[in-house]
Amino acid sequence: MSSCTNDCPSSTFDHVINSDGALEFPLFHRDHPCILNHLNHPRSSGFSAKKDLPIDLIQDDQINNFLFLMPIKLGTPPVRNLVAVDTGSTLSFVQCEPCLSCHDQGRAGQIFALNKSESLGYVGCSEESCRTVQSALRLQSKACLYSMTFGGASTYSVGKLVTDRLAIGQNNSGYTVPNFLFGCSLDTEYHQHEAGVFGFGAESFSFFEQLAPLVGYKAFSYCWPSDKRQDTCPLGSTTVLALLLTPPCSRRTDDQCMH
Repeated sequence: MSSCTNDCPSSTFDHVINSDGALEFPLFHRDHPCILNHLNHPRSSGFSAKKDLPIDLIQDDQINNFLFLMPIKLGTPPVRNLVAVDTGSTLSFVQCEPCLSCHDQGRAGQIFALNKSESLGYVGCSEESCRTVQSALRLQSKACLYSMTFGGASTYSVGKLVTDRLAIGQNNSGYTVPNFLFGCSLDTEYHQHEAGVFGFGAESFSFFEQLAPLVGYKAFSYCWPSDKRQDTCPLGSTTVLALLLTPPCSRRTDDQCMH
């Protein structure tokens, strides 16, 4: 096998816009040859995970117990992180500095710094988005706080609701969500090594619901890749005919939906 740098350059893992206007972002298994190959080779001296993350230079086999990751870029200037894809979650979150308790995400990109993004905005307690997020805590603090558990009570994220610029696509040929709503996690009990979790659940504040208006088509499709190949997850129109359709969850008690 040739080197992973030649087989899978960073551009391979960029988001693209297809001919129908749908957003296609990459999905890859943690045991993909590109990742495993770099486990046995030293990191290129030209890159540092704490500055910028070329997706082809991941070399931590502990990253992604969720199995499937996608790259995202948040803030101004943009910070690239690897986050877990979760079809059962709604509110997306990434770790943020200054954090009270953070898990190790050294191989998944630089921790997002609250005081370094020029486009970051705090969500106030009186704002509609604070009232919409079920896990939000409207306390005496001016900032809207949230607390969420997932995958069992031992895994949680606590922090502030914020908005910031989410850039998707290559250079200027992509989509931008100028006020993407997400959680800045300041206290995280999380046993994986991703930067956070991006949710595709059926709530107005999920990653999927915030991206759907841009592509003009409220649906996404995916085929989870094996450890031998990568795949994409189109958000929007697709020409693939052989699809099995599953409605997303609107309530946790609904057992006829996707998790």
